[in-house]
Amino acid sequence: MIIRHDFPEIHWLKYQIERRFNSLPASRDKTALKGWPTVLLHVNTPQTYRQGIRGPFSLFYNLAGTSRVSVDGYSAAVRPGFFFLTNEAQTYDLEIPDFAETFNIHL
Repeated sequence: MIIRHDFPEIHWLKYQIERRFNSLPASRDKTALKGWPTVLLHVNTPQTYRQGIRGPFSLFYNLAGTSRVSVDGYSAAVRPGFFFLTNEAQTYDLEIPDFAETFNIHL
């Protein structure tokens, strides 16, 4: 499991997704399949826009502020107290127009 307090650089992330994260160091568990690692993101961030991410099953939740997640032509505001789920292999956009404290889980 990876815990991050910042968003990974978008070009690096898309590169890893294309290669199913095979360029990351090998897991200690040799039976583990390559693919998205489990990632917990707890990020305090100013304005950001992350477009066209083909992600794993993901939960988006904000502790403060509002973000917008778009997938398959549907867009929803994610405010504190609400969450948004995306399915594995769906391509999503994440927009944070102002400051937000976000907590996202990618499985």
